[in-house]
Amino acid sequence: IKGFPQNDADPDAGEIALFVGTLVFYSIALILWAIGRVGFGRVPYLPAQGLAKGAAVVAGITAGAGVLSLIGITVGFLTAQKNMDMGFGFVMMGFCGTCLAMIGFVIAEIMGISAQIRTAKGLRDTAFRRSSKFLMTLFIVLLTGALVGSCGFFAVLGNDIEQKQQQLQKQQQPPPGAGPQGPGQPGKGKGFNRPNNPVPANPQPANPQQPPQFDANDYPNLVMGMTIAFIAATMLYCLASVVCFQTGRAAVRREIASLVGDPHDHSGSHDPH
Repeated sequence: IKGFPQNDADPDAGEIALFVGTLVFYSIALILWAIGRVGFGRVPYLPAQGLAKGAAVVAGITAGAGVLSLIGITVGFLTAQKNMDMGFGFVMMGFCGTCLAMIGFVIAEIMGISAQIRTAKGLRDTAFRRSSKFLMTLFIVLLTGALVGSCGFFAVLGNDIEQKQQQLQKQQQPPPGAGPQGPGQPGKGKGFNRPNNPVPANPQPANPQQPPQFDANDYPNLVMGMTIAFIAATMLYCLASVVCFQTGRAAVRREIASLVGDPHDHSGSHDPH
């Protein structure tokens, strides 16, 4: 696969900075997401506190595994410039950990959003309930779109590589009668040049070409489309999550104010104890 560090084509400083910076960005995003889930699970007297705490535990484990996996990918990418085998091993372990972190993210989000819906129902807050249901719907739609888009991306990519491989095989096959003496023409001497052993009609080429490899530069529109779609989906979900958390925060504050009074009201009209 082109793009992975090779001894004869090491990435420059800009590519390394972009790669490492991207992984650092996602590591920070995972940590902030886990902090949000843990903070929601620590809110006392929630109608769905058990479910919220479960989501917080899964989010914490997921964030830890995800950050370690991204660190492993970064170390592998940098190590591969000097030791290809060791770097490839780190990258593969990092990708495996990333897959587990993605599964944990899905589980934690489903549990957390379900807890938000139950909390909104218990608080009888319409805005919080609607925003939580919208967030759940958006999460399912984006998750389905990501799965379908990934399958479509690899299907198109695999079909294109297969077509290139078939074209390469056709180019490597010599035309009929391309042997040194042609088919059916007796030769002189020993082995295949004897009259009873004609020369093979399709001799193998001396230097066969390498099979086609994936290069992102060959698919600029496809890669650009996938990148824009992923960034847009991420930003949309982050915006919806922020709005949902803010409506939930306001609902909890209103419930506390209705029970013990507004803690920011210093007029003395209520008993803070």
